[in-house]
Amino acid sequence: MGIRFKPEECKYLQKQVDDFVAESHGKKKLAAHGLPYEPESFTNEQGELQLTGYVKFKFKRKEKNKHGDLLGAPKVEDANLRTWPEDKLIGNGSIVRVAYRIFPYNQGGLGVGLFLIGVQVLKHVEYDPDANIFSVDEEYAETTSEFEAVGTPSSLNVDATNAQDQIAKAAANLNQEGLPF
Repeated sequence: MGIRFKPEECKYLQKQVDDFVAESHGKKKLAAHGLPYEPESFTNEQGELQLTGYVKFKFKRKEKNKHGDLLGAPKVEDANLRTWPEDKLIGNGSIVRVAYRIFPYNQGGLGVGLFLIGVQVLKHVEYDPDANIFSVDEEYAETTSEFEAVGTPSSLNVDATNAQDQIAKAAANLNQEGLPF
């Protein structure tokens, strides 16, 4: 299970993980993916890696423990501590509280992981397999404007004369005295 955080919201968890790494492995070099967190990124249309500004944490849970005993599914509850219905899928954008345990490993390299114990769903967003994997982040989303960026779906149907009208209208609305330069 992956959870994304704004950097300022995950400092405590990041410090817990980093302190555990120091206790468990000292100054030994970790494997390439030896931490359960990393800056969230995606590859754009030009094939370039782009950072989103978020930090992504991965929580894992194996089927069996090291002794071969079945672990079962993680505990999932709603905000009122009622067992979550198995047929009600949890979608992207849901707000959850996660119970976890940090564990060290030394298989295929040194590292630490986050063992998923349980999840409490505080705000549910229904799972939609056809939905966009991203959701609108109100903090970073742009406010509505009467102009659209070139290349947006609705701007592709605008002919050149309309585009010129929009540019002229925008220029007329500029307040030259309010510009800081």
